[in-house]
Amino acid sequence: MIDLLGLIATRIAAHLGALESVGPSPSSLPATCENTAQSSSWIWQFSTGPALAGVLALAAAFLAFVRLGHQITETRNGNQELARRNEEEQWWDTLKWTYVEAKDSLKNDGPFQTVAAVRILDSLNQDNLTDQQKRAVESIMDIFGESEKPEVIEAVTPLYEAFGKPSPPSYFVYEEQFSDLLQRLNLGTLSERMGPRFGSGFDFLVESGEESVAILLKMSSRPIGVRAVRELIGSLVTSSEANITAALIVTPHGLNTQATASLKQSPVKIMDVQWELGAPAGEVEKAITELLKG
Repeated sequence: MIDLLGLIATRIAAHLGALESVGPSPSSLPATCENTAQSSSWIWQFSTGPALAGVLALAAAFLAFVRLGHQITETRNGNQELARRNEEEQWWDTLKWTYVEAKDSLKNDGPFQTVAAVRILDSLNQDNLTDQQKRAVESIMDIFGESEKPEVIEAVTPLYEAFGKPSPPSYFVYEEQFSDLLQRLNLGTLSERMGPRFGSGFDFLVESGEESVAILLKMSSRPIGVRAVRELIGSLVTSSEANITAALIVTPHGLNTQATASLKQSPVKIMDVQWELGAPAGEVEKAITELLKG
């Protein structure tokens, strides 16, 4: 549009210049056309005088102003795009940090830094996220949800609510109810309140005769991965407890494919059972009974 207006202005100026060079003098007009020439003389004066030059100058200034406005708009858009990219890059960098903290939180005892990381992850969960960003936040949220620390579970609960998912139950509630279940089953001598917090890689030990079954509880909002199984295997190998003949992994959502395959690497037999809060004890009883048989 701007180029078209400029072209029209140029054509008008060229045309008027040509008229000025070839225009007739008043003395050469025929007498019959004298009145017509006089009536149109103001058009000629306007077209050859400073008035039109002023109009053309204003038109040129207007075109320059419009062009400048477009340049400013393009520059502003470019700056906004650059700012958007920088903001998105910073978002991903912060998310990566929360991922590292989430992984470390499964091994570290101090909850304070982990809770801070959860709060930062919560602040990253904004309304304008892409589907990819939402999936990334949800994935890290689930890692925090595996924590055994009640402070971390309390901190991550608002994120679960934002995603419309039930928050993971406290590990201690899960542990307490499973302990009650084992006591009701009375399948052997029960040792409890062990676990990583007490210097071993499992939570309970059920002994009957020469057989003993180590039991590991794993809280998670998704199937357990291979790392948890390898950690259990390592604990069984290095454990000071004598005569551990088998192990049982208890989790609300079972093991993933890789974790299930890694069970074969254990020097002792390992089984896994899915058990949720309030669920019947049948599968747990069946698995422990089978493992105690050797």
